[in-house]
Amino acid sequence: EMSSPNKDAGKLPGSGDPLLTNPQQEAINKTKIKTNLQNERYLRAKPELKTMISVFVAEVLEHKPENILEFAGDFFTRSDLYAMVRHKIEETDKALNLARPTQS
Repeated sequence: EMSSPNKDAGKLPGSGDPLLTNPQQEAINKTKIKTNLQNERYLRAKPELKTMISVFVAEVLEHKPENILEFAGDFFTRSDLYAMVRHKIEETDKALNLARPTQS
């Protein structure tokens, strides 16, 4: 008998009894896929979110704070966050435009 890596998924530890029936597990899997697709659509529609997270990570790596949670709280509540993210988007757009070959 071939063993699958997820053979014990959905089972209580130390038990052969599944926590979920096959139809329940299938419904959960479909919900996960649907949620992932919705999240992907949302993230694609909000490119500023990716930029904001990139700016945050860059700031963390630059400052290397001892207390990351406090740093994150300060970062995401700063009054110039919008301007900082806008500036980064404009820099990225400018760099992309410079990198594109011009059509003649």
